[in-house]
Amino acid sequence: MGVKFVRLRDDLLKTDLKWNLALREGWKGTRGGQTMTWQRSGRAITSKLSCVDHCRIPGWEP
Repeated sequence: MGVKFVRLRDDLLKTDLKWNLALREGWKGTRGGQTMTWQRSGRAITSKLSCVDHCRIPGWEP
C-alpha cells in the first residue's frame, strides 16, 4: 500500500484553522445559518472579571 496525500485548498485550510482557533478560545457560532457571526460565551467573558475584587488600587476605597 502506498501513502496517499490529500491536497486541500488554501481557503479550506484557513477556514478550518479559524474554526479550530475560535473553538479553542471559547467562542461559539450562532445558530440559524449565521455561520460567520460569533457570540462569546458568558463564562469566557466573566472569567476575565474574576480578579476585580483582588486587583484594587492601594489607598483607594469606594
